[in-house]
Amino acid sequence: MNVGGPAWQVSVLTRGLDRERFQSRLIAGDVSEGEADFIELRDPDLPVVKVPVLGRSVRFGDDLRAFIAIRHALREYRPMIVHTHTAKAGLLGRIAAATCRIPVRVHTFHGHVLHGYFNRWVTRVIRVVEGLLARHTTALVAIGERVRDELIEAGIGRLGQYVVIPPGVALEALPDRLSARSVLGLPLNQPVILFAGRLTAIKRPDRLIEAMALVLEQQSDAVLAIAGEGDLLEETQRLAEPLGPSIRFLGWQKDMAGLYAAADCMVLTSDNEGMPVTL
Repeated sequence: MNVGGPAWQVSVLTRGLDRERFQSRLIAGDVSEGEADFIELRDPDLPVVKVPVLGRSVRFGDDLRAFIAIRHALREYRPMIVHTHTAKAGLLGRIAAATCRIPVRVHTFHGHVLHGYFNRWVTRVIRVVEGLLARHTTALVAIGERVRDELIEAGIGRLGQYVVIPPGVALEALPDRLSARSVLGLPLNQPVILFAGRLTAIKRPDRLIEAMALVLEQQSDAVLAIAGEGDLLEETQRLAEPLGPSIRFLGWQKDMAGLYAAADCMVLTSDNEGMPVTL
């Protein structure tokens, strides 16, 4: 599971289920090149069944093999409920659950890909496919009312199918700011702006760098700390070169509390978000 809100919520849900009432098994795929695996980074002891060919990109051969592997795992485990997260896992998992005649099928939308991801033809296909899947899904969970309303407007599910469940956040005690900055190698007495997330198109790291250039015109000693990587890491580093040491690339970070403690403020430049857990 790549680092992000869905992986974090799945981890919390898996660990938070009442063991006296529920037995569960988590099935997850591999991450794309340049992305960090949430389980390895944040929760290495989380029990998980790995399906290596299950990934974000559309590859028909791998997707077929992933479907077969998921179906085999479901037939072996025979759950009463299948709960899927994210688009690809939601597609393959719900079809596999239906063919295995699992009675209750639930899917959580942590957002959607109807705006800002694909051209209109691909988006139209996604709407049709998600609409068909919704007809064979017992319940749909949206992490916010706006996400739910946009999905219903797109013809995906009925109002009565949806339950809105915002992500819960367990607030950690923050360490001392100076010690947090020292650990991260950030200046102790300058304003620090934090961006935490994947460096990918929908997150608009290009906009982030443009905005930082404007900030430096007014606050020349400000520093932007970027915690995360992704397919646009090298491009973002290239864009950041003219700003020199005012931009620090920290890579993937396990200690989020330390990041928050070190920062004076956070920034998010995405074209759209479902419910940004980092904020």
